[in-house]
Amino acid sequence: MQISLLIVMLLAPYCAYGQTDTTTFTDTATGITFQTSEHGSGMKFGIALPITPGNDFIGFFNGSVKDVSWAGADIGGSIMLGNLLVTAWPYTTAAGNSTIPGNATEAAPVPAKCKIPLGDVRLATGYATSEVKMYSGVGAVKVLSKPISKGVFQKGDIWQYTFLCQNCMANSTIALDQKEETMQLAYVVGSQPPEGHYQGAPLTEHTDRAVLYFSPNITAAKSDKFAQWAKLAEAPPNCAPKS
Repeated sequence: MQISLLIVMLLAPYCAYGQTDTTTFTDTATGITFQTSEHGSGMKFGIALPITPGNDFIGFFNGSVKDVSWAGADIGGSIMLGNLLVTAWPYTTAAGNSTIPGNATEAAPVPAKCKIPLGDVRLATGYATSEVKMYSGVGAVKVLSKPISKGVFQKGDIWQYTFLCQNCMANSTIALDQKEETMQLAYVVGSQPPEGHYQGAPLTEHTDRAVLYFSPNITAAKSDKFAQWAKLAEAPPNCAPKS
């Protein structure tokens, strides 16, 4: 029986999935310094923040294609429902995009520009994985996962997705409070890839990977180099399937 990703994450604070604090890590590909936590699968998630609380943060995922087919980090607290979830996944040679969203019988080749790890921002509106959908913000405040190309790659079995989460902190009711010193967050990995290689592709159910909840050192995650690092971000490639 498959277990809803959301239900697993909702139960995380009450179950023995493990908890960890973060450590300081500087990514050699980008020079960005993160507060980073590592999942039992080998998946790493890191976060960097500006000195003065703002609307953006920089994050990164790093893991093995063999062990992690997608990963998600809840940046609003240990309870996922109603909070932002940033997700990322590697490209696999078996990936194909449905020419008609939701129609798995018609697959089209993935564009060359999209044969890299991808990421997006989602919001859980219900208890099933199908209800963890793309979130683009409210009104004029647009939320976007913008890749930092130097930190987006696949080398052998290792993949990495580094990104600027634009306006992800604009709504404090669904994102972490940057005025706190620490805050409990959660993330999860899945062993099966999303149902397509494009932003917003349906996530597969979480069935055999444990959730890790962790307490990032928010104070240590802040850097006066944040604005410099944020300038490295670019618009994400359009990998949506043709209708």
